[in-house]
Amino acid sequence: MITTDYNPEHPDGSMPPPDLCERLLHAAAEAGAQGEIPIAAAIVTLPDESITSDDASSARTTKDAAPWREIALATNQVETLHDPTAHAELRAIQAAAKIFQNERFAHCALVTTLEPCAMCAGAIVLARITRVYYFAPSEKNFGMQRLLHAARIDGTLNHHPEMCSVPQYASRSARLLKDFFQSKRGAASNSNDGV
Repeated sequence: MITTDYNPEHPDGSMPPPDLCERLLHAAAEAGAQGEIPIAAAIVTLPDESITSDDASSARTTKDAAPWREIALATNQVETLHDPTAHAELRAIQAAAKIFQNERFAHCALVTTLEPCAMCAGAIVLARITRVYYFAPSEKNFGMQRLLHAARIDGTLNHHPEMCSVPQYASRSARLLKDFFQSKRGAASNSNDGV
């Protein structure tokens, strides 16, 4: 597994604020309680950047505005919408694109409770998102870290978002996922007991 932990030497020295991280974990837990895989994601402006409203077509930024402005927050809705593409990351990107009236927002970061899958990674690259902060690494799927690593080796992709793990929230995010899947397996096992 390839990992790139948060680099304290990062140029802007930034990490997602704790209140945003807590909101994401809470939203993920609520999604899990509703039968969705407990994942949440948010699109935020990077510190010292904000969207100006005078030119909606270009989603320009202005310096010295409020840091970490939350643009969109979403959870998985695959089961509810009967849509295999209704991942939290895609839904947050779609909501942000509507707000910006633009398909690209390089002045933004995506913060998510789980490392994005290959499908979501493609959307992140297309949206030109600058940085991805994730709590728990993807251990069962081909996650974004591996995808970007392979793309760097073979020279593909014209945009490479910076990947930053947020390890202080990894165990809580992983616990939500583990508990969710254990309860699903337990429910499936109990329904087969009478067969």
